Amino acid sequence: MYRRPIGLALAAALVLAMTGTAHAQEGPSLRTTLEFDKSHYALHDTMRMKFTIRNVGGQAANRVLLAYPPYPVTYDRWDWAPLTAFTGAGVRVEPGETRVVEISGGVADRVEQDATGLTFSGYLAYEGRQNNNDDSFSASATITPTRGDISGVVYTDHNRNGRQDAGEAAAGTEVRVWGARRQFATRITDADGRFLFEDAPGGRWTVSYSVPGGWVVPFDQSVRSVLVTPDGVDLSVRAARPVSETLKAGLKFDKDTYQPGEQARITVTLANNDDRPIRGVQAACRVFGKDHVDVGPEWGKLAPPNGVNLWTGAVATYTVVEQVPQEAVTSGELVADCRFGPHAQHSDGLAEATARASVPGGFGQVNGALYHDANRNYKIDAGEGIANTRLVLRDFYTGADVAETVTDANGTVQMPRMPAGRYLASVDGPWRYASPVEREIAVTADRETWRVISLLPQA
Repeated sequence: MYRRPIGLALAAALVLAMTGTAHAQEGPSLRTTLEFDKSHYALHDTMRMKFTIRNVGGQAANRVLLAYPPYPVTYDRWDWAPLTAFTGAGVRVEPGETRVVEISGGVADRVEQDATGLTFSGYLAYEGRQNNNDDSFSASATITPTRGDISGVVYTDHNRNGRQDAGEAAAGTEVRVWGARRQFATRITDADGRFLFEDAPGGRWTVSYSVPGGWVVPFDQSVRSVLVTPDGVDLSVRAARPVSETLKAGLKFDKDTYQPGEQARITVTLANNDDRPIRGVQAACRVFGKDHVDVGPEWGKLAPPNGVNLWTGAVATYTVVEQVPQEAVTSGELVADCRFGPHAQHSDGLAEATARASVPGGFGQVNGALYHDANRNYKIDAGEGIANTRLVLRDFYTGADVAETVTDANGTVQMPRMPAGRYLASVDGPWRYASPVEREIAVTADRETWRVISLLPQA
């Protein structure tokens, strides 16, 4: 049977189409649908969404995430599961697999306060994704705006009985609320300790309190995060004396100097000087880098969500073992900067303690100048450099002299090999510092620290 030959152009097109199809099937390719649990919400409602993700490609899709942060949603109020843009671990979807991921959060965190509708659309990013529109998703719902009052009373619990008694109203307390879309407002409590935010948009609001006289509001989620509905919320906010007034804390490393990889033993000492037990004491440490100790399982019962009970007059010690990280050489120190008390991660007025140890081995350089800003224009002009003057860098913590140099004729400072660490500058001659901060110098390994120090003549 005779068959007419296929034209060359058509044959080429078929080959390209077949090749493209095969290529698409070789890699991952997702098809995503999005469903809301309802078609209509009130502004204060919780919205639940379900992503159904199907991989129609020939390879697994790794690190599947939302392509962009879902502005203006606040991450701390939405459970994005593993799909959180940029920071989430993502999910893996095998070829032919269908995955369902459910997320939830407040409607008010996604819309303007008077919005009547909401659309959530986008696409999922993943390794090997091809640019196309086949994997986009979109869903819409209608919204009824709602409003309600945020009201309450703040009191100082002098007798510590957990309820407000006569004379305990906390007048003059600053109460601040903030919600989605950067909405915020402030009120000051009246003579009866009361406050009122009228007609606040529905949804979740965060509340903070600044009580006069050094009082603090212990951590209580029910008065710090409130859901505003048309019925409003009325809060009873208890303020107490800071835990730091009765709980004393100490931290101490077992050595003054460590090398990376060594085991650093930290002794934590807690003393209860209160006439009552302090229950649920936890540790929380400020972490500004890998040279700072963080609280983990090695802290035992001091690590959240645990806690220890300290009876009246008790003095207790705990030992924590941390491995010194290589990164500590960069700053020249290992730091434990911690606070202790109930709900240590969230509370104010806690006992604090700090310990530091040296981790030598890193070197940086310090360059800059000493000058007197005679015309106060905040720059070094001709003749303002302080020449032939000795500059000494002393250990920030011990005060020991570590290095010194003498400025040249232009007041220039050059210290090409300086151990990493924190220092206080000391200058010879009739000079004083324009600010105490001018004296502080932090040297980082393998980097140049540039410091121009402004000095004033001694009065």
